[in-house]
Amino acid sequence: VQQVFWDDEEEEEENTKASKSIGDLPVDGGGTVGRERTGATTHLFAELHFCAKKGDVIRCWALVNRTQVPVNARTTNGTTALHFAAWEGQVETINVLVALGAQLDCRTHGGYTPLHCAAAANHVGAIRELVRVQADINVREARSGASPLHWAAREGHCEAIDALTLAKARVDFPDNNRNTPLMYAARHAKTDAVALLLSCGASLEAVNGDGRSALFHAAEAGATDTALRLVTEGADVAQRQEYGRSAADLAETKGYAETARVLRERLRQRDLEAGGIKIERTGSARRGQIDDLFTWETQRKKEEGPRIDDVVGQGRRRRKAVVAGIGEDPNQRAAGEGIRDAVSRLAGA
Repeated sequence: VQQVFWDDEEEEEENTKASKSIGDLPVDGGGTVGRERTGATTHLFAELHFCAKKGDVIRCWALVNRTQVPVNARTTNGTTALHFAAWEGQVETINVLVALGAQLDCRTHGGYTPLHCAAAANHVGAIRELVRVQADINVREARSGASPLHWAAREGHCEAIDALTLAKARVDFPDNNRNTPLMYAARHAKTDAVALLLSCGASLEAVNGDGRSALFHAAEAGATDTALRLVTEGADVAQRQEYGRSAADLAETKGYAETARVLRERLRQRDLEAGGIKIERTGSARRGQIDDLFTWETQRKKEEGPRIDDVVGQGRRRRKAVVAGIGEDPNQRAAGEGIRDAVSRLAGA
């Protein structure tokens, strides 16, 4: 058996690079070292991974059946041929590798499975094939507890999200910190993915272990359009965390002044609509729109004079002031005292 030796520092550096993205994973090393010792060489392990990545089905079959290369052979970071096939969307290769005994739930040293790879790369065919051969649709990544749907939402891959939800993936599946896929999409400013997840029934009210909803994630990341979409779909812009900070306050704290301004403007819009003034919006909020509305109302009152309901209201307030004796005019105070005396005498009679 050929043995392979390497420096510990080089191995640590290589694993660190590999953990960033499976697209950067090396295809060499580690084959004959570890539990799966065979007569095959490291070069053959590298070739199996390379053939799986390129979709060479015949060569993959020959390496496993004739050269006796283990189908679950791993690279130095724990990646198998099935991971590479899923990352590249090689549907036929996935089918052959699974038939040859590839493990569906095998994890890399980073903790992710082939289904995570297919979701992150937006390969719908690979997702469907892995689901067809009974891969766990809600399988957790080892480190964060994220599901494949989390990974697809983080990348904003609407096709993958659609394929996973059609396969009955849980839309509000929580990771280890109770973050949902909607929160992942909001955090990474994936507005289209947010809209798709909401149409699939994702909850706007769900909060993670830190008490933050999807709107807070968008505000913290300065994702203005995503935050507006969440508010438009019904997220409570006035919601506050346990210590009293709103999403606008959080955005301002993180240095995203525009996001904070837009959220506060939407809060003022809600207050205006509660008072009977409707504001039509078709897209992102225009800067100063609600401030312009207040200016327009003030100018209109100056030009047109008080409305009839304003006059009636002033008359009612004046009569109340006279009865209570709180008017500024001494004659009004005297009249108020006389009215109160008359009422007292009638009550005594």
